[in-house]
Amino acid sequence: LIKSADYGQSWVQLSIPFPYNLENYYALDFANINRGYAVGTDGSILEIRNGGNQIVPLNSPTNASLYDVDMFSEDLGYAVGANGTFLKLDKQKSADTVIKLVSSVTTPLNGVQTIDGNSVYAVGDNGIVLFSKYGGDTLHRQYTNTSNHLRAIQILSDKVGYVGGSGLSILKTENGGGGAYWPNDIEEIYFDQEIPVLVFPNPTTGRVTIEYDLPTSAEVSVHIFDLSGRLMADAFRKKQTKGL
Repeated sequence: LIKSADYGQSWVQLSIPFPYNLENYYALDFANINRGYAVGTDGSILEIRNGGNQIVPLNSPTNASLYDVDMFSEDLGYAVGANGTFLKLDKQKSADTVIKLVSSVTTPLNGVQTIDGNSVYAVGDNGIVLFSKYGGDTLHRQYTNTSNHLRAIQILSDKVGYVGGSGLSILKTENGGGGAYWPNDIEEIYFDQEIPVLVFPNPTTGRVTIEYDLPTSAEVSVHIFDLSGRLMADAFRKKQTKGL
């Protein structure tokens, strides 16, 4: 862990107690300028106090690596990680209380965000989106139309949010995800991208075959040009599933 207090002109190493200084730390989040938390390998959770002048390890209920943490306040937040690990940091109950929640999944959870301390979302591999509006007491899996690994989440309100992941995919919801397993509540949107295309025969004056392999389901546009680069036809534009 390193800190800058001069807009990044210089960085100083923070002093982490042994053996926690042997771990790798993947994410950190601050509730304010003085208090934050870092999470990493072997279930490590560090409370960063007094702007980094004091670092206190918390008792963790897991040995699984933790990949993300999001704090609502100095005393309340959530962390997620390997094997479907979902933790609640609730220092309102005691000085170092970390509760392991029942997530119902075993795939890695990579991102987490809470918007009010009670409503919390987590995203993970294989298109996993989990949601609870009761402080993690009940976690529901929400429907998504992707099996891509989801890495990060940004919730803007109680209804609007975005998720980013592999396969050049972004998920968006405009109704808070809509609950568990409700179809069409979360739509997948894609970046425009060029992919290798096989056209034969090429050039041609008659029938032509066009082959391409989509890495993920996407909106596809096919345009035909002559040898001078002039657009001759817009062949089609439609949503297609991934594959050849």
